[in-house]
Amino acid sequence: MRAKTPITAATVFCFPSETTVSFILLIIAALFISVNIGQNIERSIQVIFETPGETESVKLFPDAEKDNSETDSSNSNKASAWPYVKTLIFPFATTLILFFTSTLIFLNNPQRIIRRLKLIGNENEKVREFREYAAYVSSSVIKRSPDILITDSIAGAHAQAFGTGFRNFLRLDGGLRLLKIKSQRLFDAILFHELGHFMNKDIAKTYFSVSIWYSAISLFALPLVLLLTIVFFQGVFEKLFSGGIDAKELGKIVTVNLPNLLKALGQLILLFGTIIFFRNSVLRSREYYADLRSVTFGYKDELSGILGKASAEKISLWKRFKTFHPTSASRLAVINEPEKLFTISGEMSFFSGVLQSFVVNGLIFPLINIAMLMSVITMPDIDSGVNSTTRYSIFTSMVLPFLLFILASPLPAFAVSGSIGLQSIKASYSGSISQAGSGISAKKYLTIPLMFIFGNEVGYLLQPISNLSPKSFEQAIIIALLQFIVFISIVLIMFISHYAGKNLSSRDPSEKSFKARIYSNLALETLVLAVIMFITTSLRLAIVLNFWKPFS
Repeated sequence: MRAKTPITAATVFCFPSETTVSFILLIIAALFISVNIGQNIERSIQVIFETPGETESVKLFPDAEKDNSETDSSNSNKASAWPYVKTLIFPFATTLILFFTSTLIFLNNPQRIIRRLKLIGNENEKVREFREYAAYVSSSVIKRSPDILITDSIAGAHAQAFGTGFRNFLRLDGGLRLLKIKSQRLFDAILFHELGHFMNKDIAKTYFSVSIWYSAISLFALPLVLLLTIVFFQGVFEKLFSGGIDAKELGKIVTVNLPNLLKALGQLILLFGTIIFFRNSVLRSREYYADLRSVTFGYKDELSGILGKASAEKISLWKRFKTFHPTSASRLAVINEPEKLFTISGEMSFFSGVLQSFVVNGLIFPLINIAMLMSVITMPDIDSGVNSTTRYSIFTSMVLPFLLFILASPLPAFAVSGSIGLQSIKASYSGSISQAGSGISAKKYLTIPLMFIFGNEVGYLLQPISNLSPKSFEQAIIIALLQFIVFISIVLIMFISHYAGKNLSSRDPSEKSFKARIYSNLALETLVLAVIMFITTSLRLAIVLNFWKPFS
């Protein structure tokens, strides 16, 4: 094994980027959160427009049970496809709307930023020299140089890298021209930080992440809150005008209706909180990586001086709330100790658990409805006793959704391997190679899986539509055993990652096979977790939906 040495900025780039992993998790979160939002909208509208006297409970399989009054009609045994189509339309529509709107915002964002800038009109010789210098440095480190935009604000000394990935821009305030004259190296430190964003290929990830957030909050937050509030007060007003509210009805409103409303609002907070977490993870990690990219070009002292001065300034609470950037103090700490990026976060474990519950809920119930829809299409007379079952009908209605679930099972598994697995590799590598690295402590083997399971159960509990949380004490016991299996599997993944990181510590990070070994290890972990989570989730589904009653 090589002698222990501090992890350098260059070492960080030999591992998969945390920005990329967080971006992938954000896309998965946005996809399945939009499915959950679609389910909420569909059921809320259904409750609002249901006629008085109808049952208040919404069945998972709307056409599975029929009113006895309908059994005498000649068409009562003919299954209808509409209940299953309806439950699929809203999730599909909300997903399509979210990503379509996000794409429009993302593509329009560069021009929106440019319109707000007050650019220099007639450039003099000094401005042209400044532009040419920035363009020359850019072309020396980037294949496709960004368009240089120079503002006429002498008071401002900020820079911004933005674009779509296909066409990029670099904004330089006029005050940076004065900084270049005063200190060439200070200006270069800032310039190489911004160019680091292009080199790290995080521009598109950054602004698409922001676009997803803007789309989600503007399209779904207020409408969903209004729908849920209408559903609540509609029931109250119906009881009020139908004969008044007695003590019994008032007790039901307080103990049943109001908690259901608060539970639904809690889920919305968790839904949007999950998007916020992964968005912030993208936006903050990109700044760390851009700082370290500037350090690799030899500007550590200059960048440390800039951040040290900025960290000494007092920032208002409102400004901290608005900014997506990490604090100057935390950026300075990463510059001085890059191994701080080689740790396992409890918050990431929690939200990965939440994400896994959203993925499972967003996968299983649409696939169940697809299976029921296919059975109606391929076997329309099965309820009438006519045996029209064929191999094709069985495949399309049962086997095909089952295969789709198997193929999609790596998605919830990646929530673990991409976050906990990768960071465990990095933490183990840090502990093996660095004098300052702590590796994976024994406490982490306990707290990280528990945080994941806690987030997982919170996510299941706050699913107001067809949630997979236990409904009885017996179900809770079985599900606790299933989560214990998940706990052991995460510990196993951390052990595998520990030995992978330890083995990597004896290899040269500059080798081409170094990063390939990491990817192959993560792929193996994802497959193992996919199998385990497929089994435990299937058992959970069977227990919660009473397909299997082990205690009966």
